Amino acid sequence: MAAFEQSCAELAEKLNIRGAEEGAKDSVPQYLSSEQSRRWLLIVDNADDMGTLSGSEGSVGISHYLPMNNDNGRILFTTRSRDVAMAVADDAVIEIEEMSPEEALAFWEKIGPGNSSDNATVAELLRELTHLPLAISQEAAYLQRNRVPISKFFRSCGQLRTTSSA
Repeated sequence: MAAFEQSCAELAEKLNIRGAEEGAKDSVPQYLSSEQSRRWLLIVDNADDMGTLSGSEGSVGISHYLPMNNDNGRILFTTRSRDVAMAVADDAVIEIEEMSPEEALAFWEKIGPGNSSDNATVAELLRELTHLPLAISQEAAYLQRNRVPISKFFRSCGQLRTTSSA
């Protein structure tokens, strides 16, 4: 819910919504439902937890704050949970298969740092990232920005895993 609130605050600032400082998560859907809003698309990414979406034990979920039944806009949910998908979209669910290791490698070769290590190391990294395009693109950007070789990155991660599991 904190990430949603932060996103609402950023969106309220970009849209210059007055009074949003007190409660952006209330102000943003009101604005999007108003006649002054233009056409919009709201993406709720990684909506994998039903409790966060619909609330639980005395707390409301993010669905409470989403503008509904609006001709100006649409809401797109991304999720790996079939239950969440059915709850938010009923029969309008579009299933997208996970990337295969080959597809993930082809994607990495297009966007990854030019100094990629051997294919085995890249394949291991892609497995760690569960072949998710967003995770792959974020990792590629991190490695490029910081000029970190994949092998050095893996050594650091291995040390972190060993330390955190001890």
